[in-house]
Amino acid sequence: MAKKKTITEPIIYTDEMVDKLTAEEHIAKLTREEKEALYRWALAESARRWDTPVGFAAFYEFLYRRKLPVHARAWVEAMYRAHEEGVGLLLWAWRGSWKTTTLSVTFLAFRIGHEPHKTSLVVCANDDSANKVTAAIAEIIENNPAWKSVFGRIVPHKERGWGAEGYWVRDTALEPPAWAEKQAGVVDPTLVGGGWNSSRLIGKHPTGVLNIDDIHDERNSISERECQSVVVKVSETILPTTIRDKDSGKLSTWLNVIGTPWSETDAYHYLKNTGEMEFVSTPVMVEGNEGDEDCVYFDDSEANISISNKLGVRGEKWVNLEQAKISIEGKTSPKETV
Repeated sequence: MAKKKTITEPIIYTDEMVDKLTAEEHIAKLTREEKEALYRWALAESARRWDTPVGFAAFYEFLYRRKLPVHARAWVEAMYRAHEEGVGLLLWAWRGSWKTTTLSVTFLAFRIGHEPHKTSLVVCANDDSANKVTAAIAEIIENNPAWKSVFGRIVPHKERGWGAEGYWVRDTALEPPAWAEKQAGVVDPTLVGGGWNSSRLIGKHPTGVLNIDDIHDERNSISERECQSVVVKVSETILPTTIRDKDSGKLSTWLNVIGTPWSETDAYHYLKNTGEMEFVSTPVMVEGNEGDEDCVYFDDSEANISISNKLGVRGEKWVNLEQAKISIEGKTSPKETV
C-alpha cells in the first residue's frame, strides 16, 4: 500500500510575524532575483553615501557588474591616503592594467557625482587621447543607467557646453537660480581634457581632480631633450594649476599621475625623484628564485615581444607572478621596483 503523502500548507505571514523576522530571515526567504536586486541596491547606496575606497569599489561594481580588481583596489586606497595627506599619487603600471579605466574614467565620474560643483582637468600626451578619456566619462553621465541610479540628480548642462572643449553638469537637486548662484565665478567647465602642450590647459585651475594620464608617447620621449620638455611643462605649468589649502599648504585638488615609464629622464621619474608624491608601482612581473612558490620560468630570447626593463624583465628569468600583482612604496622610498 502506497504511503500517503503529507501535504504541507503554505505559511501565511501576518504583519505581526513579519515584524518579528530578523534581517537574515528576511533575506533567506528572497528569491535569487530579489537577492540580486537587493545586492545592487546596496551597491548603489554605498556608492552614493560613501566617498571612500569602499564607496568607489561599490560604484565600480555597480557600473560594470564586476568587482574592482585587487591590484586596482590598492591603487584607490593609496590615492585616498595620499589625498588625506595633502599630496598626489604617482602610479606606474603596465599597459592593460586598467589604470585608465579605473582612475581616469571611473574615479573622475565618481568625483563629479560627489562634487558636481568642482572642476577637473585631464592631461594626456595629446588632445585625441584626452578626448577619449573625457568622452568616456561624459558617456557614463549622460547615458549609463547605473549613473542615473546612483547620481541621477547630476545631469549634463548642455546649454553651457557638452563636448571636447568642455563638459558642464548641473545638480537638479537645486533649482536653476540656486545652482547658478552656487556656480557664480566658476569659469572652468566641470570636465575638460587636453594634450600636455594644448591650449586647452591655459588658465585652468582644477578644484576637483588634476589627472595626468600617459603624458608620454613615442613623439615626446624619443630623446632626452623631448623628455625634458615634458618635465618642464609638468613642473612649471601643469602642476602649479592645482589648488592648495592656504593654511596647511596641502593639496585640496586631487592629483593623480598615472602611466608607464619610458626612460629615466621622463616626467614619471622626475616626479618620483622629488619624493613628494605617494608612489605606487604595479609591475607586470617581478624576478623570483627557482623553487619559490608561484614562480614560473620565463625566456623571452626567442619570443617576438618586448618587455620594458622598467616594469618587467628581460632574458631568462625566474619570475614570481603572484608578487607582481602589487608593489607599493612610500613617498620617500629610494628603492627601485623591477
